[in-house]
Amino acid sequence: MKLRLLLAASASLVSVAAAAPVADAQPRSQIRIEQSGMNNQFAGRQSGYQVSLSVKQDGYEQYIQAAQSGAHAVAAIRQYGKRNEAGLTQDGWRNRSFLGQLGAYNRSNTYQSGSNNITGIAQMGSNNTALTTQTGSYSALGVIQVGNGQTTNVTQTRSGEVKLVIQGGF
Repeated sequence: MKLRLLLAASASLVSVAAAAPVADAQPRSQIRIEQSGMNNQFAGRQSGYQVSLSVKQDGYEQYIQAAQSGAHAVAAIRQYGKRNEAGLTQDGWRNRSFLGQLGAYNRSNTYQSGSNNITGIAQMGSNNTALTTQTGSYSALGVIQVGNGQTTNVTQTRSGEVKLVIQGGF
C-alpha cells in the first residue's frame, strides 16, 4: 500500500514538473554582487547578449538601481562609505559604464541610450553629486570629483561627443 502511494505521488509530481514553464538561460550574462555593512540595497535588470554587471557596496545606508538592455553592455558600480546612492540605465549596443564612489553623502545618476557610449564617474570625498546623460552614439563622458560639496550635471545628445569634467577642492 505504501509503495503504491509513493509511486502515485511520484507520478503526479513528475507530471506537474513536466508541465511547469522552463526559464531560458541568458548566454554570457553575469551578475556579481558583494554587499556588507548595514541597509545596503540593490535592484537590477539585465537582458540581451553578453551583458555583465558587477556591484560592490561596503558601508551604511547605500542604494543601487541598475538596468541594462541590448548587447555587449557592461556596468561596474562600487560604493564605499556612508549614505551613498547610485542609479544606472543603459540601452543599446556595446555600451559601457563605470561608477565609483568613496566617502560620504555621494550621489550619482547616469543614463545612456544609443550605441557605443562610455561613461565613467569617480567621486571621492563627501557631499558630491553627479548626474550624466548620453543619448547619442559613439560618445564618451567622464566625471571626476574630489573634495567637498561639488555638483555636476552633464548631458550629451549628439553623436561623437567627448567631455571630461574634473572638480576638486576642500
